[in-house]
Amino acid sequence: MGLFTLLLTRMALAFPLANATEEAILVGGKPAIRTLATDNAAAVSVVGWVDARATADQVWKVLLDFPGRKATNPQMTEIRSYRPTTGADQWWAFTVTKFGMSVVYHNHYYLDRAANRLKHDLDTTQTNDLRANSGVYEVGACTTTPAPCTRLAWSVETDFGRSLPAMIRNWLGRAAVEGFLLDVAARAPRY
Repeated sequence: MGLFTLLLTRMALAFPLANATEEAILVGGKPAIRTLATDNAAAVSVVGWVDARATADQVWKVLLDFPGRKATNPQMTEIRSYRPTTGADQWWAFTVTKFGMSVVYHNHYYLDRAANRLKHDLDTTQTNDLRANSGVYEVGACTTTPAPCTRLAWSVETDFGRSLPAMIRNWLGRAAVEGFLLDVAARAPRY
């Protein structure tokens, strides 16, 4: 891992905390999702949280099981590793298809287990249907639900590079975050 990558993964990123309304949703066993403001009309920025009835190790196993994401998401038509994986770096290509539209993107993931974070950025050395995609997953303790419980938070911003209908933007943004968090919460206790 290069020095720049190491610095990025070690930096304390300002991760939004769930507010009182979102905490109430989490206690009810559902994911809480917030769409954040962005100045870019072709981008969507979303943060979400879910409390998984599982240990942190179980949540990490699901989070890092990239091929396993396809089994529970029929819109994921392809997930493949396209470079050798190291302990901290992984490169995954995704093809997502819905409404007769396919989106292909390549993400570089940087794992920092000591900081309980997995950061991802669009790999611009590859051909992508997105202009930008970056985010961070954070694994931590639940604030109100008793153990075993692990909170997974995901903050992501995607720039589609073009104007998309609101339905498509929602599906690729807010709905994608909610669906992924629900999937992790459902699968983690079985790992």
